Order: sequence, then structure tokens, then C-alpha cells
Amino acid sequence: MYNNSSRFYNDCGCPCCRKDANFNAIMGVINSGMDILRRTCHHRMPPDFHVLQSWQSDAQYTLRMISSDCNRDVYLEYLRFLTSIAYLSPCEQLNHSIDKLLNIAHRI
Repeated sequence: MYNNSSRFYNDCGCPCCRKDANFNAIMGVINSGMDILRRTCHHRMPPDFHVLQSWQSDAQYTLRMISSDCNRDVYLEYLRFLTSIAYLSPCEQLNHSIDKLLNIAHRI
């Protein structure tokens, strides 16, 4: 997995660029989640639990960086969301998490 912190330093610092960089960072996480879905769930194989955990860690790191950047508590919102879907299968967790991240990206 690559270091996604570089996604946060490609802007000039103005509010519009930061907003774009934050949106693009979330979209990068979403795209990697979609790749996992394409490789696993559509072939009737559940994603490996460790792959899902790694992806969730990437999503949490991204949201933590965004929360500190824009004074929004999207990180804690996402953590609460994760506890509410813990009973679902890994494939369902991934689907719901991608939907939640899309929702957060549109609000940023």
C-alpha cells in the first residue's frame, strides 16, 4: 500500500484547493475500495478480512487528516458508522463503507 499522505500536500493552501485535495483524497480511498469489490465480491468471493482492515485503516487515516484540516468531525462520524455495520459480511461492510465515504465526500 502506498503512503496516501502525499494527497494532502498538492495544494496551495487556499480553502478551494484544500477542499479539492480533501475530496480527491476520499475519492482515492473509494477507488481502491471499488478495486477490491471488483476483484472479490463480483467473483462471489468475500474480500479477505485483512484486506478489508487495511482498506478501512486507509480510509480512517484519510478522514483523520481531513478532520484536522477542516475542523469537521468526519473521522468520529465514520468510526461510529463502522461500529454500526460490524455485524455485516465483509462484502456488505465494504459496500456500505464506500457509500458512506461518497456521502462524506459530497459534504466536504
